[in-house]
Amino acid sequence: MYTNKTNEDRFEELENKLTEIRKLSLGTLLLAKELWKDKLKQKLV
Repeated sequence: MYTNKTNEDRFEELENKLTEIRKLSLGTLLLAKELWKDKLKQKLV
């Protein structure tokens, strides 16, 4: 997997994966926030 890669290449690959994970996590949190907001509105009405 990492046999012919330099440390910089490995680091860049990990950095890219972490960026994707952060984007997906943020998207999930924003979606959950909207869902919770809707649930609270339904309970209050």
